[in-house]
Amino acid sequence: MLRDKTTAVNHPTTRDIAPDPAVQKIADYWKSRGDKRAAEVVAKQDGAFTRTANAQGESTLGDLPADGATTYQ
Repeated sequence: MLRDKTTAVNHPTTRDIAPDPAVQKIADYWKSRGDKRAAEVVAKQDGAFTRTANAQGESTLGDLPADGATTYQ
């Protein structure tokens, strides 16, 4: 970090202000969508994971999240 080139401004936050209903509706909508998506199974594992790489440099520990990420729509 270059302290002479870095600045920061702290803004106090408070929880005693009522939420804006229009903004809350948007936040609730996206939270609901995110909760549904986070609950979806994207990969399953039925054997042991290993970190040992094969000839291609892959491991079962790395393949599961990679396969889940590339096949998840």
